[in-house]
Amino acid sequence: PESTTEPESTTEPESTTEPESTTEPESTTEPEGESESTIEPEGETESTTEPEGENEHPGTLHAMDCTDMVIAKIRGKRHRILDYYTRDRSTPQEDEWYGGEQSITSAVGFHRNGVTYIRFRKPARSIDRFDHNITDSMVNVIWAHGQVKGQYMPTIPPPAAGIKIKGFIANFYRPRELKYHGTINRGSVRANLVNPPARGVSQCSYQVPDASGQTLYSARWKINRDNNTKVVFELEAKSGSNGWVGIGLSDDRMMTMSDIVTAEFRRSASVKVVDRWASMRSRPSIDDDQSQVQDWSGRANNGRVYVTFQRSVATSDPSDLSLNRPRYFLFAWGDLSHDGDINYHGPNRYISDKKILATQCSRVVPQSG
Repeated sequence: PESTTEPESTTEPESTTEPESTTEPESTTEPEGESESTIEPEGETESTTEPEGENEHPGTLHAMDCTDMVIAKIRGKRHRILDYYTRDRSTPQEDEWYGGEQSITSAVGFHRNGVTYIRFRKPARSIDRFDHNITDSMVNVIWAHGQVKGQYMPTIPPPAAGIKIKGFIANFYRPRELKYHGTINRGSVRANLVNPPARGVSQCSYQVPDASGQTLYSARWKINRDNNTKVVFELEAKSGSNGWVGIGLSDDRMMTMSDIVTAEFRRSASVKVVDRWASMRSRPSIDDDQSQVQDWSGRANNGRVYVTFQRSVATSDPSDLSLNRPRYFLFAWGDLSHDGDINYHGPNRYISDKKILATQCSRVVPQSG
């Protein structure tokens, strides 16, 4: 549990590797009275921040459950980068708090041109039960950073424009407190930290390879040069017997108020493309008007699914976002539920770092298979 009344000390030397007190989870070197650094990532009331779709799968582990973490705090030219652990969605504590040890052997952190940089070294083989081994295999990696001053969101969902909601406070961060990162400043990914395959998103494609280098998920798009009024999308994914792949458009990198198209495939090898709208962070609803997704086709064979469809550049449907302006792209894939609808994607998701103008793309690389 966190404490905001522990005595302040201004004489303790800063160290990136020195084990901390087992009763004090926070830095004792930060000056009193300043607002907290905006890079501190975690929250004290994490129970209000369930991930998308979690309520649909009670009993499954949350991304923060039993997680080995490294948290960096940077203020000016000073940094504090330490080994943390969390059992659940409560505030992470330094390993010593649980009876473990600090495993960070060296670290450095700094701000430059509005960007925070950290680098640290940590043994690949864990030194206590509060560290996880880093092996040549796929693991779940979560990341987060603190909120921007003046845009603090201790509760979800964020308020609509002009509406004030109790719980939104201007001075959210205070000295010596490690608090909630917000609903935007976080994410998760499946990755191999020892031998990472190439992965990335460009203006015209996105690809995720698996540990063996095979395509796990890919998406490509281009303008239809026959009429310049439609964008052609091609999706490919490694598949099981039942599942779905999807691509979406967003104005703010959030799932809320995003336009999504899913391609659902079943054991019978049939594929169905569905236009959806996500009004909140839950399963996207099916649009009443399906006419915006056109000329679609798909097949599932040999453990892979291939889908092609077209979307009009302009749209008058309030449940669709037009493609004639840059948007953030959302990519995700997952399984089907028992009732045949799409299940929560879990860590199988990615959001483009920058907005993409799909109409700038003139060709699509042919799909394999």
